[in-house]
This record gives sequence, C-alpha cells and structure tokens, in this order.
Amino acid sequence: MNTTSSTRLSFLLICLLIGFPQISETIYTPSLPSIAQDLSVSAHWVEWTLSIYFIGFALGVGYWGILADKIGRRPVMLLGIFLYCLATLGCYLASNIAVLLLCRAIQALGASVGSVITQTMIRDTFTGKERGRLFSLIGIPLSLAPAFGPLCGSWLDALFSWRANFITLLLMGILILLISARRLPETRPQGLLSSQDINLTQLCLQMCRDKKVLGAGALIAGINGILFSFYGEAPFMLIELMGLSANQYGWVGLAIALGGLLGSMLSHRLHRYLSSEQIIGLGCLLMLLGTALMVILACNDLYTSSNVEWGTIGLLISMFITIFGGMGLAIPNLMSIALSDYQVVVGRAGSIFGFGYYVLVALLTALMGGLHDGTVFPMPWYFLGLSIAMLVIYYVALWLPLKSAILFSQRREG
Repeated sequence: MNTTSSTRLSFLLICLLIGFPQISETIYTPSLPSIAQDLSVSAHWVEWTLSIYFIGFALGVGYWGILADKIGRRPVMLLGIFLYCLATLGCYLASNIAVLLLCRAIQALGASVGSVITQTMIRDTFTGKERGRLFSLIGIPLSLAPAFGPLCGSWLDALFSWRANFITLLLMGILILLISARRLPETRPQGLLSSQDINLTQLCLQMCRDKKVLGAGALIAGINGILFSFYGEAPFMLIELMGLSANQYGWVGLAIALGGLLGSMLSHRLHRYLSSEQIIGLGCLLMLLGTALMVILACNDLYTSSNVEWGTIGLLISMFITIFGGMGLAIPNLMSIALSDYQVVVGRAGSIFGFGYYVLVALLTALMGGLHDGTVFPMPWYFLGLSIAMLVIYYVALWLPLKSAILFSQRREG
C-alpha cells in the first residue's frame, strides 16, 4: 500500500466517484413509460437510452484510462465530470428521442471517469488482500446506488416529471465536481511506464491471451448485463404488467438491492477464509439459483396483474435478493483480481479491460431490449441463459487454473 496516497484518498470520496455513474444509469428507469409517452416513441426506443449509455461508457473507459496515464488521474477526473454535467443539462432539455440518445451517450462518456479512474486510483494505492477487502467495502454502498436511483426517480416522476431526474443528476454532478476539485489527490505512481514505453497493441494482445482477464471481463459483463437489463425491463414488467405504481416500484427496487448489500458484506467477511476465486464461484451459483426460480415463477403465471398479491411480490423480492446477493459476492472480487498482473500499466490495462466488458454490457442490454415483447417471459429465460453461461466461464477461466495452482503447490510442499 502507498500510505501517502491512501491517507489522502478518502473512502467517502471513492464511494461518491464510483457511485454516481451507477445512479445515473438507473434514476430515470421508473419514468421509462412516461418518457415513451411524452416523446411519442415505443418502449424499444426508450430502452435504447440504457444501451447507448453503455456504448458511451465503453468509449469513455477506453479513453480516460490512457489519458490518465499521460497527464494524471486528477485532471482527467475533473474533465470527465465537467463533460457529464454539460451532457446531463442536454438530457433535461431534450425535446425528442434523438437528442436524448445523443446526450445520454455523451453523459456516459463523462460519467465513465467515475468508474475507470477511481478503480485505477484504488489499484495505485492498495495491493493484494487489502485491495480485495476495499473493493468489497465499496461494494456495500455501490450495491445500493443502482436501487437508490429508481427510488429517488419514482418520487421525482410522481411529484414533477421525468425531466426532474436529470436536474437532480446535474446538481449531483456539480456538487461532486466541486468536492473533487478541492479534495481529490493525484495518485499516479512516479515509476509508471511512460506512453513511449508501452505498445498498446501488444498490451491488448497480451490481455486477450490472458485467461483470467478474459474470464473476469466476461463475468463482469454478464453480471452487469443482468443488472441493467433488469432496470430496463423491470419498469414495464412491474408497473405495466403487475400494476405497481412508480413509487411502489422504487421501494421494491430498494428492497431487491439489499441482496447486493448483503452479498458485499458477506464477501468482506469471507476473505478471512476463502480466496477471491472461491467467493466468485459462490456468487455465480447464487445467481443461477435465483434465475432458475425466476423462470419457475414465470412458467406458473405469477407475474400477471390478475394473480399479483403482496405474497407474490415478497416471493419476487426474495428471488431477486438471491440474484443480487450473488452479484454482490462476485463483482468486488472480479474487480480486484482482474488486473492484478498489470500493475505497472494499470491505467491503460484498465481502459482496455473496461472498454471490452462495457461493449459486452451494451450488447447484452440491447439484446434484452430487442427481446421485449410485452410479456414477462423474455427476461427470466434470458437471465437464466446468462447465469448458466457465466458458471461455465467461471469454471473454465478461474476455477480450473486455481485448482491446478493449489495442486502444484501441494506437490511442491510434499
């Protein structure tokens, strides 16, 4: 650990910087039906505002990390947040879906600094198990951020209109910009390799041959694909098909997010007994269990408004708590181990890594939007398929190498 940097890089500031992109992704999701009606477009077009966010996010992640290695973490962070504020104002003023989509892409481009640069600063400052525990601690507030967004957004939609969501994001962005300008340290290591010393093509090819990097990236993309496909599809399922109000949807979303909170807390404790790879495996199993239960509920026609009772809602929440709990176990540990072998080029490696998995997230959320047919069935089956695929990827890319390393170590000791 770099003690000088760690004393200056506060936990609260880390949570703010890494959390505001998550809130920005989901705050307006309870208003998706209202946006579709106000802008006179179909649900497919409105769900594209989520998918295009990840495209912009991927481009930003791919660019900011490289720039941060050249000019420093702090100036890049401030520049990205400023761009985010400008684009958020554009979202508020949007008069048609084309302008909203464009501004959402630029908003994501700016917001992505909160993800890639904050993670880079953590990797600059912390190492080993300490870094893994910190990512688990960050996962606690981070798991609430996507759910706090819909809850806040449902209130704003009920009291004002969908545009109030973007005014709220603008005020939040300005506040974070002011705090960062005053409190954010520079953590760029003095011994970092210069851009002349690094061949990006060679680094990219090396990472593409790294089974751990590929496996971790695919798992992170799959988990986020489920997470944000849920926030894109759930308003139509819970509000239009199941008859909940926007406010009730917000509270259900917050209850569901408790699963992510519990998963992150459990991950922090399990680090005393298990490796990161083993904790990731537990998370994948929980997600498979939860998505299987989701399919069973759908096949028994429990999602239609005529069959909905609060007992059914409770069962639905329990199922999603299981899924989100698995996410809370897996994500912090995946983020911790993914680039552990690329410390001297962590900014550029983080950009390549983040760009890759956010492109996958964009594709996965777009596919969910394309599967939308006005019924409850596409989402459960889609999530189950992703969960099965993730368990296979975990077994091949992470568990088998870990098992081989353990056996090799035991033979050497014997």
